Amino acid sequence: MKTIKLFMMAALAVMTAACSSDDNDITTPTPQPAKPEGIPFSATIESESATTRALSEDTENNTIKAAWETGEKVALIYTVNDTKQLVVAEVTANTDHSATIKATLTGSPADGTPVKIVYPASAVDENTKEVNDFQTLLSEQSGELTNISDKYDLREATGNLKIENGTASLQKSVRLNSELAILYIQAIKPYNSSTTFEFNSLTITIDGTKYVNIEKSSGSAQNSFYVALPPVSNGKVIFLATDDSGNTYGYSKSGVTFEAGKYYQSTLKMMGAFSVGADKRVCFSQGNLQYNGSKWQFAENQWGILDYDNTYNTSSKYPIDLFTWGNTTLGDKDYMGTGYDAYSSTLSNTIAQGTTGSDWGYNAISNGGNKNSLWRTLTISEWQYLLTERTGVSHSYTVGQSINGIKGLVIYPDGYKGNAYSGSDWDTFEHNGCVFLPAGGYRNVQSVTSHSSSGYYWSASCSGSSGTAYFLEFDSSSLNIHTTWTGDANKQLGYSVRLVRDL
Repeated sequence: MKTIKLFMMAALAVMTAACSSDDNDITTPTPQPAKPEGIPFSATIESESATTRALSEDTENNTIKAAWETGEKVALIYTVNDTKQLVVAEVTANTDHSATIKATLTGSPADGTPVKIVYPASAVDENTKEVNDFQTLLSEQSGELTNISDKYDLREATGNLKIENGTASLQKSVRLNSELAILYIQAIKPYNSSTTFEFNSLTITIDGTKYVNIEKSSGSAQNSFYVALPPVSNGKVIFLATDDSGNTYGYSKSGVTFEAGKYYQSTLKMMGAFSVGADKRVCFSQGNLQYNGSKWQFAENQWGILDYDNTYNTSSKYPIDLFTWGNTTLGDKDYMGTGYDAYSSTLSNTIAQGTTGSDWGYNAISNGGNKNSLWRTLTISEWQYLLTERTGVSHSYTVGQSINGIKGLVIYPDGYKGNAYSGSDWDTFEHNGCVFLPAGGYRNVQSVTSHSSSGYYWSASCSGSSGTAYFLEFDSSSLNIHTTWTGDANKQLGYSVRLVRDL
């Protein structure tokens, strides 16, 4: 269809740590070059014999190339007497990288009739004579460059017919401009690992609409994928992938822009995906929440907790990682445990989220994207679904495990079918998407309990306007999800906070 040269750009930077250390930005994409020099049009010449068109890689120059191939099909859409006409024209490739399209027009259009030219012709619905929506066009992709023309390329142009002496052409040549962006996922890696994974499924959802659904049969998994995507401005993109073992990994990023006619590259770094409700998945931050007196941050690793030596240092006050419920302001005295959020009357007695919220995830987290409202706190019902109601996993959790000398709770990702963690080779389990909640104890004003085995994690739920809220508790042998019917805790107590991002 003409030569396209797509120069290698800097990584798309859809890279993250545990779907958490989201401090990479999307870089400026490489524009796809101009389309064919022009398309002269003759309506009465028969088509040539067909060959197959496909995109190909130029590994030496790090580019993608495409060329018009004789026999490709282009749709012509125009209206005669209020009736839409659809004619399929065939392509003859020219030596100057332009192309000639040939067809026989129907309906006797008049000179000057507007015409839309669409490549490929298969993108047009024969009944409606309209270009199919992006979701229909893009849902079934192979992830490979083979047979790419029908799935990765949509180009359009408009012109006017020139009818003269019983033949038709265009009044002037046109360029077909791309309507899609192309993303090359160079590799998919788990959090905290340089080892790549091979996946047999990949889905991409943008602003709630699924545009890509790649399914590979057993034994044919891939690690890199080419995908075509619709143009989007400031959208939320969610990636979900499943490996041959059934483990599910996810990543989401807000504020993403894909421009039509441009080419992007990325290495995805993902963490385990966890169901917290029917058709509701999240990934966990890379570590517990901390505040150092001037900024919010995540612990550098999953087992990271602060050592208070059984009391707060009243002179330094910070850093802290045991927070009173819903306290996101942390004034000078709030580290003492005297400040907490009552509840949000508009969200069923749940921590308020959004621009005026008291959810810790409202804050910009320095190593978690550094923007407001990227993260949130699980409700108590979501904690319960995650740990007791999920199906399709051999284990939901294991208590009493120790990682780097810290005891805590191991939670297994959706689809996990392996062995339970038994105190060895944590790197492999983390590689497979497992999450570890360290036992950080709790704080009562300045007094901090030992964090030798017990962990306490806030939920976003509380009991009305009372001073109590619901939480998750575990020790070396048991786990309790404290809900409205099993108990709650004083909001002035300082508990651990582990945030999530929706997938």
